Amino acid sequence: MFPADVVVGWVKQGRIFFQDRHSTGHTEPLVDASQDWFVLHGEENGIGTIIKTIRKLDTKDSDDVMITNGTINVIYAYSDYEPQTEDGKLRHHSQRGYKSLVLLTESDMTMNSHHRPSISQTPLPYITKSPSTEINAQQYCPLGKPTEKYEYQSVIDSDGKYLLFWNVNKTHITFETHVETKGYVGFGLSHNGNMYPADVIIGWVKDGVPYFKDRHTVGHSPPVVDVSQDWHLLYAKEDNCHTVLKMTRKLDTCDNDDFKISDNTVKIIYSFHAEDPADEYNIPYHGMTRGTRSLLLLSKISPPTIPNDSKDIYILNRNFEVLVDKGHETLVHHVLVHKCPGIDRNLIDSPNYVCYDNPDLMKRPCGHIIVVWAVGAEAFYYPEQAGLPIAEPGDNDLFIMETHYNNPQLRSDFVDNSGVRLTVTPTLRRYDAGILEISAFVDKSQVIPPHQPKFVTTGFCPQACMHEGLRREPNGVQVFAVQQHAHLLARGIRTRLIRKGVEQEPLADDAHYDFNYQDFRRVNRTLKDGGFSTTEEMCVSFLFHYPRINAMNCISKPLYDHLQTDSDPKQMYRADLTDMFLHMDWKNSTVVNQFHESLASSTYFMLCGSIFHQYRSNFTNAHNEYPRVRYMAPGDECRT
Repeated sequence: MFPADVVVGWVKQGRIFFQDRHSTGHTEPLVDASQDWFVLHGEENGIGTIIKTIRKLDTKDSDDVMITNGTINVIYAYSDYEPQTEDGKLRHHSQRGYKSLVLLTESDMTMNSHHRPSISQTPLPYITKSPSTEINAQQYCPLGKPTEKYEYQSVIDSDGKYLLFWNVNKTHITFETHVETKGYVGFGLSHNGNMYPADVIIGWVKDGVPYFKDRHTVGHSPPVVDVSQDWHLLYAKEDNCHTVLKMTRKLDTCDNDDFKISDNTVKIIYSFHAEDPADEYNIPYHGMTRGTRSLLLLSKISPPTIPNDSKDIYILNRNFEVLVDKGHETLVHHVLVHKCPGIDRNLIDSPNYVCYDNPDLMKRPCGHIIVVWAVGAEAFYYPEQAGLPIAEPGDNDLFIMETHYNNPQLRSDFVDNSGVRLTVTPTLRRYDAGILEISAFVDKSQVIPPHQPKFVTTGFCPQACMHEGLRREPNGVQVFAVQQHAHLLARGIRTRLIRKGVEQEPLADDAHYDFNYQDFRRVNRTLKDGGFSTTEEMCVSFLFHYPRINAMNCISKPLYDHLQTDSDPKQMYRADLTDMFLHMDWKNSTVVNQFHESLASSTYFMLCGSIFHQYRSNFTNAHNEYPRVRYMAPGDECRT
């Protein structure tokens, strides 16, 4: 293994890490002063990791091996674990070896120089092509670094040609776009993901001169230049294959033609063109190089520094057949990992185990959720002062991963290997963190009436349940993240906090909920004794907090008193009203009003679960849980 000319590379969260190195002993290979190997393509998929590289036969670097037409010993190694950071210590390889090969033929050695591929001298820090797209040397298009350190970044398009970086403070937001084009760049903000109405900018660099205008869209036509120019260009650059624009604006510009940036999910719209416009008034049509991407601009969770003593644990599905909805970009709807006592591992390992089919409730997933993921969510990071406890002393609980698929066409031609990766450290943090689930029962008692322009469904977590969880924390707990989950009918979802009958500022409020983007939302709120409600379809909110409280979930369901034949809540709870709901005349306004009245004054069944797998049930009335004083958001400073 030494002396040798080597490269080390991996792909993590869509980013390529790659370095030219050389070995000098039974130690980690040293990084070469001259980086003469260049990465052309990097991909991590369900099978493994792919790295495609290129270098000169003779780099003139004494740390490199000159490639000739003789036999060369190719050495290799790989590990099941990635380094935690780009400059972090490499894990010792789990497999290694060598193979003697002849890399060149006589015809290779006699190729004319103009047939050889030309390569750039800049390493590739990010994927600039889709993993399914082959990149040859002529197509190699390295990205430059952003002009400053940004807390947030995202790949906006599916081909990796449009990168967005941003920072935000209390009043302003700064964006920086890196787009693989030498023409114009379009960037905008939209309520609904459509190209209009939208707040947009268009910019380009021509002969070293930047052109940039704040605009808005009014239809399927070129955007109109705003009277008030509230987006301000800070920096612009064009190189051999990229255009970079850096711009800033107020979160609320008080301009009716601009988009007010709030904590709602924001639909980023984008476009670009291969050529510059002839002038600022004749913008060529972008064609198919356009799209939309949902993001949380103000409360996205940014990656922290990963401790050097951490390691990864993988919980994966085992190559079983799954049924996948045709047309879904991802096979998986959502994933949960439960931490459960008293379940036989052999039962879970059986291919016949289905999460909720066993009539024995003790053999089902227990509800103590330690991992949650849904469509569009990215990696979740705990704050530096808190961590999720794993393998505590005397802990013999079993982890069960529950995976949901959606497949109305009953296809059976996919195999799924998805799962989760937990990064753990033996260095304990100050606080143990926990996850509290607030939700409505996921069953047929949750009714969304058809033919209604809008409808609010509500789940409660009453004060009595919260008191049981918080009574040992007189100073309350810190809620540092929220994930709100609903399905395709939802248009908005809110997690409301009610303390002693007075509604506080919501923990999370998303009026532009996007089913395909259910990312984790960063918050910073202290939670004391009180109650919760979550509103809008399916109705689930996961509250990440520290110190960990005993409560793990708080679930409710309406009993629809006015539609029942029995007044005993225990009997109403057991009643199945499904057939009644199916045969109600939902086009009849009287019927619809009666349903609304029944729901508004309904008795609710409440179930409170603890991390010790103890459950308490009770009944409450909706009137007892709604606030006496509703929360009023601050007035609009632009209109006062």
